[in-house]
Amino acid sequence: MYHLLILQKEQGTTLMLTYKTRESAGSVASIVSNAMIDALDGNTRVIDFSDDYGHAGSVLSSNVSGVMITDVQKELEVDGEKKLLGARAQAALQSRAMADPVLKLHQGGPLNG
Repeated sequence: MYHLLILQKEQGTTLMLTYKTRESAGSVASIVSNAMIDALDGNTRVIDFSDDYGHAGSVLSSNVSGVMITDVQKELEVDGEKKLLGARAQAALQSRAMADPVLKLHQGGPLNG
C-alpha cells in the first residue's frame, strides 16, 4: 500500500491518496508533477485524481508545491524501530536513575549502592 501526498501552497494542506501498488501511485504522481511544472510556465490547469479506495478530487496545478510517495509498510517498520529505540533509551535512563546517588537520597534509599 502506498500513500501519495499532494502538497498545496495556499491552504498549506496535504491531500493523501492511497494506492495498492507503487506503479499506480507513481503514475498519478507523474501527472501531478508534470502539471506543477507546466504551471511554473504559466500553464495552469485543473488536475483531477482518484485513488484505489474511493477518494477523488481536483486541485489547481498552480496551487501544488510538491508530491511525495510513501510506502506504508516501510513507514510501519520505521515506526516500530523508533518505538524500540525509545524503549531502549527509557530503560537505559531508568538504570542510570537507579544508580544516581542524589536520586537515591531523595527516595530514602542507601547512598552506597
